Amino acid sequence: MENEIKWPIQYGGKQLSENEVRNFVEKQKAMLAALEDIRKFTETGELPVVNGKEKTAKDLLVGLDNWDKYCEQEFSNERKKEMQQELNDLRAKVESKLIK
Repeated sequence: MENEIKWPIQYGGKQLSENEVRNFVEKQKAMLAALEDIRKFTETGELPVVNGKEKTAKDLLVGLDNWDKYCEQEFSNERKKEMQQELNDLRAKVESKLIK
């Protein structure tokens, strides 16, 4: 098969095993799901339910903290500032919903 992936692969100057890539992808999915939960909360004011358990406001804020750390590591200065402003705006929306 000509499209077969040869492990380990190079990413960001590092060699990653298949397991490391799978973990990376799962982390990305979780981070995107956290953003989706935050978006829904800011629109509806309702805390999301995941696997039958309601998330807490603290869970949403932790998700924003994780994104902030990710942006700090992964983005150039200009993009980092944009992302951090967007995250701060989201944080303000979440906090304003909590106060109501």
